[in-house]
Amino acid sequence: MTRNDTAGIKALTIEFVSDSITQPIARVMKKISSLNPEFLLADINQHIQKLHSGSSADVLILQTRADYFLREGDDESVNRAVDNYIELIEKFVATNRPLVIVNTVEYNQSHFVGHDNLRGMLLVSDINRKLIESGIRSRKIAVADVAGAVYRVGLTAANSIQNDLVMQMPYKQAAIDEIAREYDRVIRQHFLPRKKMVILDADNTLWGGIVGEDGITGIQVDHNFPGIVYRKFQQQLSSLRASGVLLGLVSKNNESDVLELFASIDMPLKWDDFAARRVNWSPKSTNIESIAEEI
Repeated sequence: MTRNDTAGIKALTIEFVSDSITQPIARVMKKISSLNPEFLLADINQHIQKLHSGSSADVLILQTRADYFLREGDDESVNRAVDNYIELIEKFVATNRPLVIVNTVEYNQSHFVGHDNLRGMLLVSDINRKLIESGIRSRKIAVADVAGAVYRVGLTAANSIQNDLVMQMPYKQAAIDEIAREYDRVIRQHFLPRKKMVILDADNTLWGGIVGEDGITGIQVDHNFPGIVYRKFQQQLSSLRASGVLLGLVSKNNESDVLELFASIDMPLKWDDFAARRVNWSPKSTNIESIAEEI
C-alpha cells in the first residue's frame, strides 16, 4: 500500500499500554507507518487502570504476555482473570471511542516443567481463544497476532531473558520489528479504505500453463506440484471474494477457450465468480480501464 492510499486520513493518536516497556515497539511503528501516528505511552501494567479511566485516543493497544494471566496461579484463577479482563474491555468499548487492540500470547515452554508443559499449552490456547472470540464479537476490538509474529522470528531469536530482567523488554530487535509490523497491519486494516476489486490474469496466474497453447489437458491446477500452488491461490481468492472483495478477470485469450477450461476443470473459482470479465486480444490496460468504468 502506498502513501497515496492514506490521503485524507488524519494522523492517528495511539495509546499504548503493556506489561513491558512500550518505547521500542512504538519507535518502530512510527518509523514504518504511513499513518503518521502519535503515541501516548502509559506506564507498565496500567491495563486495568486505563480501562477504568477511559481514553480519547483513536487506538488503544493493550499488549500482554502470557505471564500477565498465568501469574494468577491455578487454572481456575487464570481463566477468571482472562474473563474479567475481556469483560472490562467490552464495557470500555461500549462507552469509549478508541479501537482496542488486544493480542495473542506466545507459549513459552520454559515456564513449565514436566507434565505441566501440557497444562501450560492448554492454558495459553484458552487465553488466545478467548481473546480472539472477543474480537469476533465486537468490531471495536481487534486482535493482533503477536504470538504469530514471535513464532515467525523463532522463540530463541525473539526472546531475551536478560533484556526482560534488566529493562522489562523481553524481545530482541527482530521480534520488536515483527510485532510493530503486525500492529501496523491491524491498524491499517481498520482505518484505511479497503480495496474494492482484485483484477487477475488467467494463464500462469489462475492456473499453470497457457490455455491457447497447451490446451486444457496441459493446464496445471490439480493437487500435485506445481498445480497445487495455483489451486491454493484460487482458494485464497475465493475466501477474499467471500469477504466482499470483487474479482475481475483480464486475459489475452479466446474467450471460448477460457470458458471451456472453466467448464472442464473442477477449480475453486468458477467463471461466474468474476464480477467483470474481459477475455479478448485488446491491450490489458484498456480492459482494466473498461472494468474500472463499469465498477
